[in-house]
Amino acid sequence: MSDTPDLGISDEIADDQTDAIHLVYLHGSIHRRSQAASDEDIRELKEKNARSLAPVLKRRGFIELGYSGWDDAIVEALAVCDRFDHRLYWCGREADPLAKGAFGEKVHAILRKPTALYVKIESAGSFMAQLCTGLVNGLPRLLSNPIGQLRELLGAIDLTELD
Repeated sequence: MSDTPDLGISDEIADDQTDAIHLVYLHGSIHRRSQAASDEDIRELKEKNARSLAPVLKRRGFIELGYSGWDDAIVEALAVCDRFDHRLYWCGREADPLAKGAFGEKVHAILRKPTALYVKIESAGSFMAQLCTGLVNGLPRLLSNPIGQLRELLGAIDLTELD
């Protein structure tokens, strides 16, 4: 997961041999060192990241959760895909995702693609809790055994250089 869109997206996301779930946060943060403040900076980052994302989004299953669909790198990447090999699930609170003003302008065309589905949800938080319960067997180790995980992490640190 990254909040530095100016650095691009790592090549490992395109690795078809990895079945990991990737979280990609493209909007950045006011707390990072490099701000994309001008329209030109934002446009360049959008185009750069959309080129990297489009082939990945086309080949992998994708869940878009609680997102307005404004014209950014994700929407740009989804818009150029002719299909989604493992489906696109756009989850939102709108009863009619195609209603005027429900989402950004390009979202209507994206949702009309044959392998795109809209899923109405009540809230992003409860949906994520349900998704986590369905995908994860038990609590994450950090929550179920935080001391054990901390000991393991500390045991892996080589402190011999500090002598």
